[in-house]
Amino acid sequence: MEKSRLKQYSGIRYPKEVKEKVVHAIVTGELLLVEAMEKYNVPIRATVVAWLKKYCREQEKLARMKKK
Repeated sequence: MEKSRLKQYSGIRYPKEVKEKVVHAIVTGELLLVEAMEKYNVPIRATVVAWLKKYCREQEKLARMKKK
């Protein structure tokens, strides 16, 4: 990893339940991204963005499967 990325990487592993709560809160509009980060103590924005991207990919995959 690059030196700048090493500083950002916290090495914290979050339980699946936390990830789901954060994503759900953002997707439903209950919380803004920054608010969810504060509420669930996730200090790195890129972490939450990665969870959201994964959620979107999974939703797209489910939508494609339903069309078949």
